[in-house]
Amino acid sequence: YGELSGVIVSLGRNLENVEVFRGVPYASPPIGTLRFMPPVSSARWHGVRVADKFSPVCPQKLPSLTDKMPKGRLDYLRRLLPYLKNQSEDCLYLNIYAPVQGANHCEPRYNSYLYNSPHPTKTIEQFNFVCI
Repeated sequence: YGELSGVIVSLGRNLENVEVFRGVPYASPPIGTLRFMPPVSSARWHGVRVADKFSPVCPQKLPSLTDKMPKGRLDYLRRLLPYLKNQSEDCLYLNIYAPVQGANHCEPRYNSYLYNSPHPTKTIEQFNFVCI
């Protein structure tokens, strides 16, 4: 865990831009002695991690593409196939989509307490936060 740098993506259609953080480690790689064990927190990284690339997906059987399926599904699977081919047991990553920092309409609507906070009695309004 640590600081991240993402990419800003325009979604068009009157939607606001979002900042995308791709391939953020969720846990340490589940390989070796960690295989088939509960997830272990990932190590802290130093500096700013550039989160602009998708990480591998977990091993899975690829879908069979056939002209007998609906055209929309076939087109969708063809677009996904390059990402699905990049498979690894080291696949515990998140892709996070958040409003671009500085969006002034993003405020907590009620008291929300931070999970695992060193100050469990403080509400989220008392910390810097990213509204997701």
